[in-house]
Amino acid sequence: MHGKTSQPITRKCIACGIEKPLNHDCFQAVQSFDKGYSFYCNSCDLDSRKQKSFAAPAVTPGKVNGEKSLDHEADQPA
Repeated sequence: MHGKTSQPITRKCIACGIEKPLNHDCFQAVQSFDKGYSFYCNSCDLDSRKQKSFAAPAVTPGKVNGEKSLDHEADQPA
């Protein structure tokens, strides 16, 4: 190698901006992505999945497909 030191391959997470080693410990393997790894680090990917799983589904009062309103008070005559 004659004095050359091999630099580890890294990738900067597009969510947190931290540059991390490009390996299974830091990034998910995704064959279709550039260099075979996700663009989000494992920490940011996990945080994103946690937020999505705890998010409550949006429900708006009103008629749904011609059915009665989800808001029962709105169905009562004034």
